[in-house]
Amino acid sequence: MKRNSTFDADKFDHALSDAFREAPECGAFGTFDDLTRRRMINGILSRAALESEKNAASKATMNSRRQLLAWIAASAAVVVAGLLGVLLLTAPQQSQNEEAISSVEFYFGEVRQSKGLLYIGGKEAVFQAPVPVGKTIHTKEGNALLGLPTGIEWWISNQSRVEISSIDQTDLKVRIIAGENWFRVDPKRQGPSFSVQIESGLIEVTGTIFMVNADIPGTEVTVWEGKVRVTNKFGQTILVEAGQMLRLSENSQYELSDEEKQMMHAKLIELAWSDKEYSSKKMDNEKDLRITAANTNENRELQSKQSLQTKETSVTDIRQLHEEIQRCRQKGDWERTASLYQKLIQSAPTSETALVSRVSLAELYLTKLYRYKEALTHFDRYLQSNHTALTPEAFYGKCRTLKALNRKKQEEQCLELFTSKFSNSLQTREAKARLDILRSDKQI
Repeated sequence: MKRNSTFDADKFDHALSDAFREAPECGAFGTFDDLTRRRMINGILSRAALESEKNAASKATMNSRRQLLAWIAASAAVVVAGLLGVLLLTAPQQSQNEEAISSVEFYFGEVRQSKGLLYIGGKEAVFQAPVPVGKTIHTKEGNALLGLPTGIEWWISNQSRVEISSIDQTDLKVRIIAGENWFRVDPKRQGPSFSVQIESGLIEVTGTIFMVNADIPGTEVTVWEGKVRVTNKFGQTILVEAGQMLRLSENSQYELSDEEKQMMHAKLIELAWSDKEYSSKKMDNEKDLRITAANTNENRELQSKQSLQTKETSVTDIRQLHEEIQRCRQKGDWERTASLYQKLIQSAPTSETALVSRVSLAELYLTKLYRYKEALTHFDRYLQSNHTALTPEAFYGKCRTLKALNRKKQEEQCLELFTSKFSNSLQTREAKARLDILRSDKQI
């Protein structure tokens, strides 16, 4: 069957294979986008496994009933009465099993920042809380920043109501019920197509920075970078490009005024999504758009640090390093691959790229170079950071490293923590099996 998707199916399949078919020679995490996609695949497969179990249980029940009916046809009334008793006993158990399966939540994303009160599904949420699909997210007296796998950041303003409405291999949809919401979408992301549902239409997104204000009658869509395609409730499609705002109630587009550009740029600086001056070619005087808030000492210091980091690790340099790393991995030149990862990490130790690369380097030390102490160091440094997208992978990698070092007591403690924190992970079954072995060894 032909796959209806906007992303490269082969790359998705390779990522699936790397993550769950234990191919260490292809198992480099690579870019952050590759890493976070594993979490997405993990969730999709977990949900698929639950559905498979549910279907298998239903099939088994059906087969059992067919056998019973055949037996009933050839048996006396006494047997029929006995059968009814059996059904009365098994029906509640089946109902309980189905209820347990249906109650499992599918998570996609996490809370990266939270100020004030944040509720998910009516329950108060905290920093790093997972975000389930289909449950309302409500900000009260504050705001929140969500991180979604496949390179999407989502800032939610005060008094907003939103949700991740659906996710599968080809499509990710979020829904805005009320409030002002900002999105930053990595233009190089790979994964399901991304769209935003609003009351008056649908917004289809590629790589861009844009804002949706559902508090304005009819909703406003404003684009800072890239472009989005909006389909209104009448089925009309409108392309909104950088520097433009679409007011859906009027079905009309406007060029952003200088003041609107200043306000939007100030917000992007606040979110650390922009540290550059923005000059519109459409402005006659091409004046500087940085506003007073951006000229305070705090913002000057922030811009200085970001500028220094940009000089140290340009996007081009990082891309070239990643390309060289992939070439070395394909050749099986593990020592060279490790040295390139070290170079990438040392160029900006606290950057997201460096943190992600630590997990890749640790896996390489563990599975290819057998330098277990160095593997343990990099797993620990990642787990001590504020980066959380790969916490299950790094945590389980640490457990495997402790096994390689023959530190059984520490390995057991690590596995116990892993299975309690990440009960829905695909590695949990393997971790529990290893725990059983360790515990049985202690009893002998």
